Amino acid sequence: MRLRIFALIFLIMCGLGIYHIAVDDLKATIALAAVVAGIAIGLFIGRIYNVVWHEETGQAISKMDAFGVSILICYILFAVFRKALFGHWFAGHQLSSFIICISAGVMLGRFLTLRKMIINVLKSQGVY
Repeated sequence: MRLRIFALIFLIMCGLGIYHIAVDDLKATIALAAVVAGIAIGLFIGRIYNVVWHEETGQAISKMDAFGVSILICYILFAVFRKALFGHWFAGHQLSSFIICISAGVMLGRFLTLRKMIINVLKSQGVY
């Protein structure tokens, strides 16, 4: 279910990103770089959860470990201070467009990481 939510959010963010590239005059190369940077961040953030097999329910579940909590704190700090970090290069609508592109990449990176973790757990259980 979480994979579907990440995929849906990614598609919405991509649609918003494409709209903002067209309307807010953000260069496509900068938007693509933001998406790639977001994917890298998302792959790193995807390590927050430890996916394990739950015998009673017969499902893959995710748990957060101490390393994951520290990554989550860093991500929250990044989200809070994004204007201070990128406000020097972008202003107004362009900054919003840039952040949306980064967010889309983060969602895709988290989706890919979580999918890989779930497949590994399912393979280890002989379900996949």
